[in-house]
Amino acid sequence: MIVMIQRFLIAFVLVLLPVSTTSAQQWASKMFEVREHDFGVVVRGSQQQFRFEFTNLYEEDVHIERVRSSCGCTSPTIEKSLVSTFQKSAILATFNTRTLQGAQGATLTVVFDKPFRAEVRLQVKGSIRT
Repeated sequence: MIVMIQRFLIAFVLVLLPVSTTSAQQWASKMFEVREHDFGVVVRGSQQQFRFEFTNLYEEDVHIERVRSSCGCTSPTIEKSLVSTFQKSAILATFNTRTLQGAQGATLTVVFDKPFRAEVRLQVKGSIRT
Protein backbone atom coordinates (compact mmCIF):
# COMPACT_ATOMS: atom_id res chain seq x y z
CA MET A 1 0.00 0.00 0.00
CA ILE A 2 2.76 2.48 0.90
CA VAL A 3 4.63 1.63 -2.30
CA MET A 4 1.50 2.37 -4.35
CA ILE A 5 1.06 5.75 -2.65
CA GLN A 6 4.73 6.61 -3.27
CA ARG A 7 4.41 5.69 -6.96
CA PHE A 8 1.26 7.76 -7.27
CA LEU A 9 2.94 10.79 -5.69
CA ILE A 10 5.99 10.47 -7.96
CA ALA A 11 3.78 10.18 -11.04
CA PHE A 12 1.73 13.18 -9.89
CA VAL A 13 4.84 15.33 -9.42
CA LEU A 14 6.22 14.32 -12.81
CA VAL A 15 2.97 15.30 -14.51
CA LEU A 16 2.92 18.73 -12.83
CA LEU A 17 6.61 19.51 -13.37
CA PRO A 18 6.28 20.93 -16.91
CA VAL A 19 3.28 23.03 -15.85
CA SER A 20 5.13 24.57 -12.91
CA THR A 21 8.15 25.43 -15.10
CA THR A 22 5.90 27.21 -17.59
CA SER A 23 4.08 29.04 -14.78
CA ALA A 24 7.41 30.08 -13.30
CA GLN A 25 8.27 31.86 -16.54
CA GLN A 26 4.83 33.45 -16.92
CA TRP A 27 4.76 35.20 -13.54
CA ALA A 28 7.71 37.36 -14.57
CA SER A 29 6.42 38.12 -18.08
CA LYS A 30 3.14 39.42 -16.65
CA MET A 31 4.96 42.33 -14.98
CA PHE A 32 6.06 43.84 -18.33
CA GLU A 33 3.50 45.84 -20.32
CA VAL A 34 5.79 45.95 -23.38
CA ARG A 35 8.29 43.26 -24.39
CA GLU A 36 9.21 44.51 -27.89
CA HIS A 37 10.45 47.83 -29.23
CA ASP A 38 11.29 49.02 -32.74
CA PHE A 39 13.62 52.03 -32.79
CA GLY A 40 12.75 52.46 -36.45
CA VAL A 41 15.23 54.19 -38.76
CA VAL A 42 17.68 56.26 -36.73
CA VAL A 43 20.67 58.45 -37.60
CA ARG A 44 24.12 57.05 -36.95
CA GLY A 45 25.64 58.60 -33.82
CA SER A 46 22.29 59.60 -32.31
CA GLN A 47 21.37 58.61 -28.76
CA GLN A 48 18.63 56.00 -28.75
CA GLN A 49 17.20 54.50 -25.56
CA PHE A 50 14.03 52.70 -24.56
CA ARG A 51 12.74 51.85 -21.08
CA PHE A 52 11.10 48.45 -20.69
CA GLU A 53 9.11 49.37 -17.59
CA PHE A 54 7.67 46.74 -15.27
CA THR A 55 5.64 46.70 -12.05
CA ASN A 56 5.96 44.17 -9.24
CA LEU A 57 2.43 42.76 -9.08
CA TYR A 58 3.19 40.37 -6.24
CA GLU A 59 3.30 40.45 -2.43
CA GLU A 60 6.93 39.33 -2.39
CA ASP A 61 9.95 41.37 -3.41
CA VAL A 62 11.23 40.74 -6.93
CA HIS A 63 14.97 40.70 -7.62
CA ILE A 64 16.73 40.86 -10.99
CA GLU A 65 19.95 38.89 -10.88
CA ARG A 66 21.24 40.10 -14.25
CA VAL A 67 20.33 41.13 -17.78
CA ARG A 68 22.26 40.27 -20.93
CA SER A 69 22.10 41.14 -24.60
CA SER A 70 22.41 38.75 -27.53
CA CYS A 71 24.60 41.21 -29.45
CA GLY A 72 26.62 44.40 -29.17
CA CYS A 73 23.96 46.51 -30.86
CA THR A 74 22.11 47.04 -27.56
CA SER A 75 23.40 47.52 -24.01
CA PRO A 76 20.90 46.78 -21.22
CA THR A 77 20.96 48.41 -17.78
CA ILE A 78 18.87 47.56 -14.72
CA GLU A 79 17.43 50.72 -13.18
CA LYS A 80 16.54 49.10 -9.84
CA SER A 81 17.28 45.43 -9.17
CA LEU A 82 15.20 44.93 -5.98
CA VAL A 83 11.55 45.90 -6.46
CA SER A 84 8.96 45.81 -3.66
CA THR A 85 5.24 45.18 -4.07
CA PHE A 86 3.59 47.55 -6.59
CA GLN A 87 6.83 49.44 -7.19
CA LYS A 88 8.17 50.05 -10.68
CA SER A 89 11.55 49.60 -12.27
CA ALA A 90 12.83 49.28 -15.82
CA ILE A 91 15.38 47.74 -18.11
CA LEU A 92 17.02 50.54 -20.09
CA ALA A 93 17.99 49.45 -23.61
CA THR A 94 20.63 51.65 -25.25
CA PHE A 95 20.90 51.16 -29.01
CA ASN A 96 24.51 51.34 -30.30
CA THR A 97 24.34 53.81 -33.17
CA ARG A 98 27.97 54.95 -32.97
CA THR A 99 29.79 51.90 -34.35
CA LEU A 100 27.08 49.99 -36.20
CA GLN A 101 24.91 50.62 -39.24
CA GLY A 102 22.12 48.88 -41.11
CA ALA A 103 19.44 46.63 -39.66
CA GLN A 104 20.16 45.52 -36.08
CA GLY A 105 18.24 43.50 -33.52
CA ALA A 106 18.81 41.95 -30.13
CA THR A 107 17.20 39.85 -27.46
CA LEU A 108 17.62 41.12 -23.92
CA THR A 109 17.31 38.34 -21.36
CA VAL A 110 16.23 39.46 -17.89
CA VAL A 111 17.06 36.86 -15.23
CA PHE A 112 15.01 36.96 -12.02
CA ASP A 113 16.16 35.02 -8.96
CA LYS A 114 13.57 36.13 -6.43
CA PRO A 115 10.92 35.14 -5.47
CA PHE A 116 11.39 32.37 -8.07
CA ARG A 117 13.83 31.82 -10.90
CA ALA A 118 12.54 33.02 -14.27
CA GLU A 119 13.72 34.61 -17.51
CA VAL A 120 11.95 37.21 -19.63
CA ARG A 121 13.07 37.95 -23.17
CA LEU A 122 12.72 41.48 -24.50
CA GLN A 123 13.18 42.25 -28.20
CA VAL A 124 14.62 45.38 -29.80
CA LYS A 125 15.32 46.20 -33.41
CA GLY A 126 16.08 49.15 -35.62
CA SER A 127 17.95 50.38 -38.65
CA ILE A 128 20.90 52.73 -38.38
CA ARG A 129 21.49 54.97 -41.39
CA THR A 130 24.58 57.01 -42.21
